Amino acid sequence: MDALCLFDDSSRRIVAVNASWSRLFGYTALDALGMQVDALASSPEEFLRRLELGAARELQYRARGEFKKSNGVSFSAGFTLTAHAQGANVVVALVVEDPAGMVVDARAAARTAIEEEVASDTGVPSHLKAAMRDRMARCARQQAALLHLASVDDHDFAELSKKLLRTDAETLDVARVSYWTLDKTGRAIECQALYDREKVAFESGLTLTAADYPKYFDALETGALIAAHDALGDPRTAEFGPGYLRPLGIGAMLDVPVFLRGDLVGIVCHEHFGGSRGWTMDEQQFAMSVGQFFSLALSARHREEAARVARRQQVMLAEANDVLDRKARADDGWLSGQTLGRYRLGRLLGRGGMGEVYRAIRVDDRVEVAVKVLRKSRVADTAEVERFFREAELMRAVGTKHVAKVFETGRFDGGTPFIAMEVLEGHDLAWHLRRSPELPLDQVLQLVEHAAKALGEVHAAGVVHRDLKPANLFLVDALPRAWKVVDFGVSQPEGAMPVEGSDELAGTPQYMAPEHVAGQAVDRRADIYSLATIAYRSLAGRPPFMGDLPAVLAAVLTESPPPLSELARDLHPDLDLVFAVALAKSPDDRFSEAPSFSLALRDAAAGRLSPSLRAMGEALLGTFDGRMSLLETRVP
Repeated sequence: MDALCLFDDSSRRIVAVNASWSRLFGYTALDALGMQVDALASSPEEFLRRLELGAARELQYRARGEFKKSNGVSFSAGFTLTAHAQGANVVVALVVEDPAGMVVDARAAARTAIEEEVASDTGVPSHLKAAMRDRMARCARQQAALLHLASVDDHDFAELSKKLLRTDAETLDVARVSYWTLDKTGRAIECQALYDREKVAFESGLTLTAADYPKYFDALETGALIAAHDALGDPRTAEFGPGYLRPLGIGAMLDVPVFLRGDLVGIVCHEHFGGSRGWTMDEQQFAMSVGQFFSLALSARHREEAARVARRQQVMLAEANDVLDRKARADDGWLSGQTLGRYRLGRLLGRGGMGEVYRAIRVDDRVEVAVKVLRKSRVADTAEVERFFREAELMRAVGTKHVAKVFETGRFDGGTPFIAMEVLEGHDLAWHLRRSPELPLDQVLQLVEHAAKALGEVHAAGVVHRDLKPANLFLVDALPRAWKVVDFGVSQPEGAMPVEGSDELAGTPQYMAPEHVAGQAVDRRADIYSLATIAYRSLAGRPPFMGDLPAVLAAVLTESPPPLSELARDLHPDLDLVFAVALAKSPDDRFSEAPSFSLALRDAAAGRLSPSLRAMGEALLGTFDGRMSLLETRVP
């Protein structure tokens, strides 16, 4: 169980986040022999069991117990334990009721004669009553702030950090609060976010090293709280005086540790402008509670990152196995080393469902080309030969640099059909994704823009590619670098029905549109769906749907993919809306033109999505569960 512990020794409230911290401040629960125990450990077994199992969102337990104060005073008091589930964590509140006849001084330093006077029958001095009221009001603000922080969404760590720092600064009334992370050596810290109350703004970027501030880092390594009431006079922070404290007018500092799995990974630094300041016990406890919130958020982030790595490895393993399978089949082609017509064929570049592609030399002018030949087993099939030459005609008709140029088509002396085209130097998208499972946003936007331009020309010619996937998008090395759409081997006229009797699924299931998987006629919107799945895969590090073939086919037809924002949190949330449209189950809900998808993707990434597209995306995200799937609509 993840937990926090804030104790307020005037109202005797502990808002727990880590029960073991209850021994650091305030009251400690005692067993029957007067030995210190964890307050949670002393609660009933049923409460603990249900808490650990997460069987209930809310739990409460009331009882009476023995407690010991940090100054050694023991007392008996009633208490209430309340557990509240918050995401993957549990926030536990321990409320200790006021023991009869015991009043605690408002100032941690006044523990002698004044405390005796307060506890005596003579009453409470008026000046002390005022101080206690101020203390209780301050603690009430701290408790309200903690309850607010416990409800803050930790979906975006950067935004969560800002909310924590802002709340921390306003609650403790300090000029600046910042969050710093340690490097791997533990000898340097870097400011990730600094909230300045006067500027009402956030800053970051400053780095401090142990070489410049050795005493501070020695104190930091202990993992203990650094409460410098007089920052210039405290030996732990005095080193900052000449270049930092004096120029900024900082009089006091309060630095609390942030841990991840027991290791010190950062600090939350509080800076008070002006003279020295006595950090009271409740203020120190509140600050440590904020540090614990950072620890909880980092822990959740660490778990999510581990899950993302596992997903990436699963995807990369599947894709690597696919590459190995193709490599195992792609030895020298049956025409390697032969001179056919004007071309001397060299090594095999690739092999697809319809043909083989060779690197070749045009003998008469020594120009390098790529020659695609129809597979030997299909040469006798008239329909396959016509389909092969239709691919060449389409590529010739498309006037864009994002489709490979065709130089010549024909038949070699033996009757084998061939297409001679420009040879592409570079690598396909599948190769790039094997080396970097997630691509930067700007690269994906460029990829989609170039592919959309190619598809716009292809669709204008009345043809659907039908097999868009990472292996069929190629990034050329020559400058200016451009993406090209390749392999139109299974393309068909728009609206054409699948070939009857075909024993192969024309396309790659993870990137196929639902209507394509369902065996229905497809149009340009199926290509747009496929392009969207490629963009999703490139940004998220995994395809929209994963699993074995039957599971993927079923998911494409009936399930909604995880929102991109759950897998790639640094991207603008409006991208979820664009993908909701592009990956809609019904073609009628999708973009009708590939360039429109590309433009919407770029607008969403910049936070300027049009109101109409926003409304459409929100409607699709909100109504998907109520829609009938294509699988259901096909049932008579």
